[in-house]
Amino acid sequence: MSATTVTRQQHQVTTPSKQSPAFTAYITPESDRTDKAMNVFNMQEPPSSPEPELTPPKQVSNWDVWWKILNTILGKDKLAKFGQYLLRLVLYHAHTTQTYLSDATMNIDIINSRYNDSSKKLDLLKNFIKHPQNFMSIVLIFVSDRFISRFSGFVGGLSMYRQFLRFGKTPFRIRDIMEEVQTAFRKQDLSMIYNLKFLDEVIALYYGIFDELMLLFKLRFYTSKRIQGYAARHESLAWYYMTILALYNTYHKLSSLSQREIDLKVQIEVKRKARQLSKRLLSSGGHSLTGIRTEAVSEADLTQLDEIQFNKNNAWLDVYKNIADLVFNTYTVFSLPLPFPTIQIWMGLAASGLSTVKIYRETKRKMQH
Repeated sequence: MSATTVTRQQHQVTTPSKQSPAFTAYITPESDRTDKAMNVFNMQEPPSSPEPELTPPKQVSNWDVWWKILNTILGKDKLAKFGQYLLRLVLYHAHTTQTYLSDATMNIDIINSRYNDSSKKLDLLKNFIKHPQNFMSIVLIFVSDRFISRFSGFVGGLSMYRQFLRFGKTPFRIRDIMEEVQTAFRKQDLSMIYNLKFLDEVIALYYGIFDELMLLFKLRFYTSKRIQGYAARHESLAWYYMTILALYNTYHKLSSLSQREIDLKVQIEVKRKARQLSKRLLSSGGHSLTGIRTEAVSEADLTQLDEIQFNKNNAWLDVYKNIADLVFNTYTVFSLPLPFPTIQIWMGLAASGLSTVKIYRETKRKMQH
């Protein structure tokens, strides 16, 4: 045996041989994908969060809300209008009470002449037990007359105060309308001025011109009764047109909000059904559903629903307010006989009250959020 052969044999002995595995498992792509899916479904995920709720609004004092309203021109106008018509109603009933109780033997002139000093007023109190009915009549006539004489001037004062709050907008409205017209012709796009928004601006200008003319008459800038009557007539017409257009716009806004609410509720229901279907499919496969979110409504959906409902309630307040304004002004524009003397007072009180409620709701919501 040669030396080369011995060397090769020694090398074979000292070199370790590679051991083949006893069993080799063959994994198909389908079985690998199934195992991975099983691992995903059986993973222990963190517990699902509870069903979301709307974040509670910040607590706001009613005094703070009213103070915020009083610091706005719109709030001052609506509160002054409510006070104006409330005072008109009380004055009307005070005058009616005085007229009903007065006659030739008992009226305010006789009462003033008969009980014009302290001693005579004391005698009136002494006769209360003997003639209680006459005593109450005298007191009601006296109180009604004093109330009328002291507060009747406040009605005109509140009306002029509201006109001062609105005064001075006409030049700016003219400027805005002219700019919009020039822009529309420059861009050759007449749809910019053939729309309800532009019509509303034109009617607001129409109303503002004659409203300010009425204020100038009260301030004695002119004394012509003919101009004053012309301005009063067109002020009523402009307000009538504004009310009809506002009612039309509010109706379309309400329809749009209702459609948005329906669409959102349909989306929420579709999501809920999809989650329920996913839950049943996964459960039928024997998979663990720990940690899978199944709540029906998300916080974002709840917020949108709440916002839509808030705007719908405000739109209904606008509808009722515009109806009250329309009833009020219909008798003025068409010179119709009133079914009862206080119908316009009640309509004005209702319209101002509804406007105040809307402003209060909007102001409080802004302060809470």
